[in-house]
Amino acid sequence: MVFLSAFVMPFGVALVRNGAKLLSGDPEAGPRLSQLLVVPAGLSGVAIGSIVAQADLATGGAQNQLAGFITAFLASAAAIALTEARSTKAYLG
Repeated sequence: MVFLSAFVMPFGVALVRNGAKLLSGDPEAGPRLSQLLVVPAGLSGVAIGSIVAQADLATGGAQNQLAGFITAFLASAAAIALTEARSTKAYLG
């Protein structure tokens, strides 16, 4: 619970705050948001590798975890790509 309070909650607030600033046209919010999104992408990538290397993929629990981490990785990677795209930066100003 301490980990949730000390890291995850402020991290989520920072993601939402920088996402809102990006949508409102703040030019500095895009790079900050991209840097924040690297954390879930990196952790998901490590978890995917660990599950593939060590888990028994025949079990439902391992398959569910793998699907969740793959979804988180793809969502983070897509958000990073959209945030860093020239067209997004031009559109938002």
